[in-house]
Amino acid sequence: MAMRQKLGDLRPGKTLLFRIDPERGHPVNGHLTTGVYEDGRLGEVFLRIGKPGDGHAVFDQWACAFSIALQCGMNFERLCQKFLNQNFPPNGKTDVAGIPRCSSIIDLACRWLLRTHGQVEAEAFAMGPTRAEERARLSSLPVADLFSVHTTTPTHVVGFCFSEDLTRVVLIRKARPAWQAGKLNGVGGRIEPGETSLAAMCREFREETEYAGEIAWRHFCHYDCPSRGTVLEFFCAADEKSYRQIREPDSADEPIRKHEVRTLYLADTIPNLLWLVPMAMNLLGGQSADTFDVGERSVVRAPSEIVGEKVG
Repeated sequence: MAMRQKLGDLRPGKTLLFRIDPERGHPVNGHLTTGVYEDGRLGEVFLRIGKPGDGHAVFDQWACAFSIALQCGMNFERLCQKFLNQNFPPNGKTDVAGIPRCSSIIDLACRWLLRTHGQVEAEAFAMGPTRAEERARLSSLPVADLFSVHTTTPTHVVGFCFSEDLTRVVLIRKARPAWQAGKLNGVGGRIEPGETSLAAMCREFREETEYAGEIAWRHFCHYDCPSRGTVLEFFCAADEKSYRQIREPDSADEPIRKHEVRTLYLADTIPNLLWLVPMAMNLLGGQSADTFDVGERSVVRAPSEIVGEKVG
């Protein structure tokens, strides 16, 4: 059993005052307060919504459970990602800088926590084995054991930016590594040391597309690939303004392409796109609020069962 590490009697922290304006119903006001350890790690969260007696005590209880999980040593970023995109009212537009919309109060809380505490947490958990050490360990194992090994630290991110109606998606024509050369894939790359997966997604998309605007990325899949020694985090967004402003220069080493989703199965793509894209569309279209954990032995429907299916 993990030992619980409580915070001291005097601890620094931050408080966020927020407002959610749902499309239906009355606006909701609340505040989120955090407390951190002496080394800067997040250790507790308090979430208050409306006035006492408004029936929102469940959020206070969620914050209590979240805090206990942190104090028992659970990885902060993975914990937040489990609650991202939970879809229930009140939800809608927010007045929080960098988070224009949320799918629920808990979704808003986790997005803000990742933005304000994510980098500190990434540095705190950066003392594990290096990627080279992890690959060496995996290569020394029998092939049969590879499927029972899971690297827990994300190494790469990939994102899919859709048009608002989910009919087109931004992809990139890869030049490297060799097995991806000439194929279409989502935009992404390697996570830098001390960087959260969300921060890496924002940086990689900005670098590859030269689009400097802000995109509200939503995490939808964690993909563990032990045979390659990689762990990928997949993100998606449906942003018409961003989609229209992204350019498609032919002169780039790895050119950006805006592709119709319905003809994607005819293009030369990374095979995984034929199930990753529909999975992202399910989330963006409101048909799913889940974040999927996928491994190399996961059973996935054949592309012929996915292509042509009405999604979103």
